[in-house]
Amino acid sequence: MSYEREVRLDFSAIRSAGVSSFLGRSVQLQLVEDARLTGFRAVIDDGGYYDNDATNTVYKTILDFGVPLSEASGLIKEPTAGYPVAVPIILHR
Repeated sequence: MSYEREVRLDFSAIRSAGVSSFLGRSVQLQLVEDARLTGFRAVIDDGGYYDNDATNTVYKTILDFGVPLSEASGLIKEPTAGYPVAVPIILHR
């Protein structure tokens, strides 16, 4: 198994951090910078299971660095793929 870096975070550039939760469980850590919003979730390698405890640990660690707390507004989702749109044109004769 190999890993590759998907994003680089600079703690000094993070303006605020928040956690989106569902039924009392942390599901996504959201980090706000000047030009982007990053969603983070810890995943266990063995089968793609989300590790909520690890996500909470990362969240608490980031807050210990002095990053201000913010309110998360739902899960961040990946952008949808483009798809063709058919527009009907009706000509009356």
